[in-house]
Amino acid sequence: MSPKDTVNSIERLANISSFTDGATYLLPRLRFETPNIFSSVAFFDSLVVKIPTGALLEDFARLVKRGVHPTNPTVRLADAEEKDVDTLIGRFPEFRTAYRQHADHAHLLMVHRRQYERIKGAGSLQIPQSRFILVRQSRFWFLRTLCPAIVQERVRGTPLLEIYTSAKFCYHVLTE
Repeated sequence: MSPKDTVNSIERLANISSFTDGATYLLPRLRFETPNIFSSVAFFDSLVVKIPTGALLEDFARLVKRGVHPTNPTVRLADAEEKDVDTLIGRFPEFRTAYRQHADHAHLLMVHRRQYERIKGAGSLQIPQSRFILVRQSRFWFLRTLCPAIVQERVRGTPLLEIYTSAKFCYHVLTE
């Protein structure tokens, strides 16, 4: 089996150290839910697996790959490093093989990895350990799709997304 054909199979009892950035994995069938327009999420033992939705892939293509100016003022354009794949591969060489096989998926993962490191480096938040991988999913026994994914340690407590999407929180903020 050549390196480009390598697919790691992960069964139950996985932990974050079971995964390596830039590698491809075949996971057991997972039940994904879509809590927002940008990602679908599934729980896998002590981990959370996040895959992008079509909306995120479209935004990535528009903002990062093509550099189209966002209409939403809270969304920023990608900076020069996020657009420059050679710079990203130099910074994250573990994605080199993935990039040769699936350029857009690997590029998306490297941009997310860079953002993850920037947030983690700020030190003000506790960020769960994460891995940036490719996942091969089975839709039917004869059809398998490949998608980028972020695997994170599951965190106990209230997820940040729930704080922002909670009607109670929104009401509290709007009435003060």
